[in-house]
Amino acid sequence: VDEFGIRCGNLANRAAALSGGTLALTGLSDTSLQGDRAIVTLLKDMGGHIEKKDGRLLAEKSSLHGITMDAENVPDLVPAFAALAAATLRNVALIRALEHASERQRAISRDLMQEAFRREGNLIGNGRAMRHLRQEIAAVAATDLAVLITGETGTGKELVARTVHAQSSRSEQALVQINCAALPESVAESELFGHHKGAFTGAVTERAGKFELAHGGTLFLDEIGELPLSLQAKLLRALQQGEIQRVGADEIIRVDVRLIAATNRDLLREVEAGRFRSDLYHRLHVYPIAVPPLREHREDLPVLAGYFLDMARHKLGIERIDLHPLTFPALAAYDWPGNVRELEHLLLRASLKA
Repeated sequence: VDEFGIRCGNLANRAAALSGGTLALTGLSDTSLQGDRAIVTLLKDMGGHIEKKDGRLLAEKSSLHGITMDAENVPDLVPAFAALAAATLRNVALIRALEHASERQRAISRDLMQEAFRREGNLIGNGRAMRHLRQEIAAVAATDLAVLITGETGTGKELVARTVHAQSSRSEQALVQINCAALPESVAESELFGHHKGAFTGAVTERAGKFELAHGGTLFLDEIGELPLSLQAKLLRALQQGEIQRVGADEIIRVDVRLIAATNRDLLREVEAGRFRSDLYHRLHVYPIAVPPLREHREDLPVLAGYFLDMARHKLGIERIDLHPLTFPALAAYDWPGNVRELEHLLLRASLKA
């Protein structure tokens, strides 16, 4: 309050000097005069006589010894301005607290995303196929192009999607994932685009969809080949126009989302069979990345085995786990239909039994 009063006093002194020694606040009614009186009262360094005349507060500067006012004006001035100043200070404190909390949440979010990325692991292997995969990721990650990741089950398509996001300019924003194969058709639209309160039975509150949650970041649609045809047209509109519409709402919502999709199906065959929209396929197929099956980079088996054994050691609380030398020829002779995931689970079971 004191700081505010000093500032107002300085301004009042300037105004009084410019106006020949009189500060006039015009356009005052009886109902609005109280708040203006409160301001004038705290101009302690302005000096002079203040009075109301014809809807005007006149402050005539005569000395620097204080302000002389009629007794009837004094009682309610200080409490009114004190309440106003206190409310202002509370608002400033609240804004600062919100800014601090927001920054803290951003820091926590960054840490959680980094920890999630570390927990998922990195792309393991130095064979030719894996080097080519890293080059493909590096080429597209810095752009906002849609990425379609293809590959057999267990090859690590989700890890590739996380790596693309981590190397992109959106890495500090959210990576929102949704498994299209696990979406019942009845709620798939609500999951993707959200819904308005009362849009359907059970919609007791408003809900934001995955597109809104991923605004500014990346949306990862896993198993995109399982998405119902009825929903593919709406997904296409969202990708083309950057607009979505909640179920049961008329409002159009603009979203800025980088899309990554993954599938273990041959989408071109799905298009030919009429199970996948051709226009959506071409929209997704901007930059395809094929994840190689494990049988095509067997030279990475020792490195992968060592990585998974180290994970198993931590999970099981074992100091050391070693592979017998005869193990590697056996691993190399197997076709690994379940790919890297099958290798991970096999070594975890073997470690537990050992």
